[in-house]
Amino acid sequence: RARGLAGTSVAWGPWAEAGMAAGEAAEEHLRRSGLPVMAPGSALVGLQRALESGEPTGVVADVDWERFVPSFTAARPRPLIGELPEVRELLAAE
Repeated sequence: RARGLAGTSVAWGPWAEAGMAAGEAAEEHLRRSGLPVMAPGSALVGLQRALESGEPTGVVADVDWERFVPSFTAARPRPLIGELPEVRELLAAE
C-alpha cells in the first residue's frame, strides 16, 4: 500500500496434502459436501488468476455446485452465492 499498490485477499478452499483438510477422512467429508480438495498446483494457478484479476478479494476453491448448493442453502437463502450462474441454474431447477 505504501507503494500505491492494491492488496488482494484470497479466501481459500481446502488444499490437498496439507492443512486442516489433510487426511482421507477429511477429504472424503469435504468431497461429499461439495468442496473437494485442490491439488497444490491448481491452487497456485487460482492464486495467479486472483492476483491478475485486479479485484481486491477473491475465492480460490474447487466447488462441486450440485453437491454444495443443496446443503448450503437448506436452512435459508444465501445471497453470497445466489447470483452465481451455476447456483441460479441449480436453484431454478428445484
